[in-house]
Amino acid sequence: MAARLIGLISLCLSQVIERRQGHPTLVTFAEFGSRRPVIWISLSWAHRPHQWEIGALVAYAAIWRGTVGGKKDFLESLADSIGLKLSIWSGPEGAALIGTVPRIYLLQAVEWLYDALSQVFYTSAPKWENCRRHFLRKWEGPSLQRELEWRLLANGVPPTHFSQNDIALYIERYLQPDSLYLIIGTNLSLREKIQIRKYLFRVPFSFSESTSPPSPSPSSPTDTTEENIWAYPAYVALKIATPLQLPERLAFIQAFIQKWHREAPPIQWRGFFWGDSVYFLQARLDGKSYRFLRNLSEIRPKDSTEIQVWQAAYKLARAYILTYPEKHPDIWIASILRRDSMELPETLATEVWKKGWSFRRQGIWLYNELLLMDTLPLLQPSIETKRDSIGRPTNLFWDGTNRPPLEEWAKVLKTFPLPSPESAWELIGYYRKPRQRERRLRELHAIRKTLIANYGVPPARLRVIIVKLEAQNLSQRALHLRCCVE
Repeated sequence: MAARLIGLISLCLSQVIERRQGHPTLVTFAEFGSRRPVIWISLSWAHRPHQWEIGALVAYAAIWRGTVGGKKDFLESLADSIGLKLSIWSGPEGAALIGTVPRIYLLQAVEWLYDALSQVFYTSAPKWENCRRHFLRKWEGPSLQRELEWRLLANGVPPTHFSQNDIALYIERYLQPDSLYLIIGTNLSLREKIQIRKYLFRVPFSFSESTSPPSPSPSSPTDTTEENIWAYPAYVALKIATPLQLPERLAFIQAFIQKWHREAPPIQWRGFFWGDSVYFLQARLDGKSYRFLRNLSEIRPKDSTEIQVWQAAYKLARAYILTYPEKHPDIWIASILRRDSMELPETLATEVWKKGWSFRRQGIWLYNELLLMDTLPLLQPSIETKRDSIGRPTNLFWDGTNRPPLEEWAKVLKTFPLPSPESAWELIGYYRKPRQRERRLRELHAIRKTLIANYGVPPARLRVIIVKLEAQNLSQRALHLRCCVE
C-alpha cells in the first residue's frame, strides 16, 4: 500500500508533526534542540483514561530487562554504551517511554526504543509475572503517598487488579504502529528522517475492535476529612481545578505556589498535571499551611508587585519546562496525545494576572490530633453561653467543678449544623505553667477522643486548642467549647 505523508506544521514552539501510514507519527521540537548537549526522545501512545495503570506496567516492562545474576542483556548494554537514560510516564491520555541521549546517538536511541517496546509482544507469562512483582514493589508496605494516589486517581483500587488477559488486550489495541508517537526534541535533517523511516515497528498481530475492553463509568472522588497517624502533622491529596489553556494553567499554578509558599509554606510537596483540567497535589503540612489550603477560595494579586512576582515565576517555570522537557511529560506528551495547542508564550496579558482565578479543589485531608499546636490563637475565656440568631450555641463553658458535661456537648455538636464547611468546634483548655502544657494537652485530646468514640461526634467537627491562662479567678481545669466560623 502506497504510503501517504501528511505534514502538519505549527508555529507554536516550532512543532512539526509528520504522519505516514504504517509508521509512528513523528513529532519534532526545534525549540528544545539548542539548549542542551543531550536530546529528549519519547515513544508514546494513547489509551483510555482508566487504563493508565496498565499503561504504566507495559511501559515499565519495555525498559525492565529482568536480568539474573547481574548480567546485562544486549539492549541494556547498548543503552549504557550510547548514554541512553530512561524513564516512563503514564497518565489519563496515554503512556510513554522517555529517554535522553547525546545528539550523535539519536538514531541508535530511536532503534533501541522500537526494539524495547516490540519485545512486550513476545514476553512470556512467567516473565510478565516477574515484571509485575518487580513493578509493584514500590507499593509494598504502608505508603501514604501511594494510598492516596489509588484513592483519587484509581478509585481506591491498587494496581494489582488487572489480569494477564487485560494486559494482552491493552497491547493488541494500543501498541499498533499507526497509534504510536515518536517525539524528538530537536530538528531532523532529511537524511535522518529517511533513516528513521527505515526502522519498522513490527507487531505479531493486528488489532481487532471486538477485543476492546469495556470502559468503566467515571466516578468522582468525595472530599473527605480524616484523622491519620501517618499524616503527622497533616497530609493532603487534592485535585485542583485549572484553566483549560496551557499558558494559563501554568500561570495559575505558579501564582498559587508563590502565594502558598509566601503565606503558609508546606513542609514537603509534589504535584503534576493530570488530564486537561486538573493539577494533582500531595503535600505534608503544618497547621498554618493546612488551614491556608482549607480556607483558600481565590487567587487574587494584592498589588502590582505581586503580579510582577507571579510573572517572574511563570517565566522561570517556562524556561525550566523548555530546557528539561523529559521531566514534564504531564505537559508535553499529554498535550500531544490530546492534540492540544502547544503554545507557551513568554508572558500573559496583564489583565489575566489582575483578574486572578477562583480556587476549587477536591480530595482527601488527613490530619493528626496535634495539628493546630503551631497556630494557637490567644483567646480570653467567656463564662457566658451565647447563641446566634438561629439558636445555635456558639460558646459553652465548664468551670472545672464536678465532671464536664460531655453528653450535653455531644448533642450540641451533632445537632446544630455548622455555618460553613470550613467551620469547626474548638475545645479550648488552659494551663498556667509551661511544664503543665503537655500534660494538659494530653487531657484535652483524651476528652476529644471520648466525644468521638463514645458519643459519635464527627472528628472533622472538633479540634483542640490550648491557651496559657492569665486570669487568677479561673480554674485551669476549665473548658471552653467554641464554634469557630472560618
